[in-house]
Amino acid sequence: MRTPSSSTFPLSFTAGGLFGHEGRLIAERLLDGQTWDEIRRAVFDENLLQVTRHSSIKRLYSELQQRIQMLNQRHLWLLVHGQPNEQQAVLWLAACRHYPFVARFAGMLHQRYQHMQYRVDYGEYAYFYAQLAEEHPRLLTLTELTQDKMRSVVYKMAREAGLLTQQHEVVGIFLSQAFIDTLSHHDELMYFPGAV
Repeated sequence: MRTPSSSTFPLSFTAGGLFGHEGRLIAERLLDGQTWDEIRRAVFDENLLQVTRHSSIKRLYSELQQRIQMLNQRHLWLLVHGQPNEQQAVLWLAACRHYPFVARFAGMLHQRYQHMQYRVDYGEYAYFYAQLAEEHPRLLTLTELTQDKMRSVVYKMAREAGLLTQQHEVVGIFLSQAFIDTLSHHDELMYFPGAV
């Protein structure tokens, strides 16, 4: 399992959502013992991910590889064989581990849930973004279009993980013991509103 560098602040999650179907396809092959080189060949030569444009295949594969490398064998097993809520939790965990931005957003959702402030409208998000930009000035250099895309995608990911409703309200989540047992440390429960 790879760990992210503390000096990086990647923002490439804007490529899309949690990629549940595609993530499971890759996880299945890893569980079957295939190497990343073999999976790469299946992705590019056999179009495993069913994407038409080469540039899109390249970007999606890169995203999936970076996220899935954050997981261990037990996570992969849950991603393939677990219940839907366990699969969602694994995908959200991978995104939080790879993207500090997503992890901090998850922490904000958790904190608001704890204080029974369930709605997270765009004003709340703007405050969150401004606070984070004080630590990471790079965020202030991004265009308004990019900032809007980041907001749209992180909200989408949280909805796909079952943490946020279409009305932007935080949802408390139940985590199975099987999933909790895969976590590296107790602090990772903070990625999941209502888990602690």
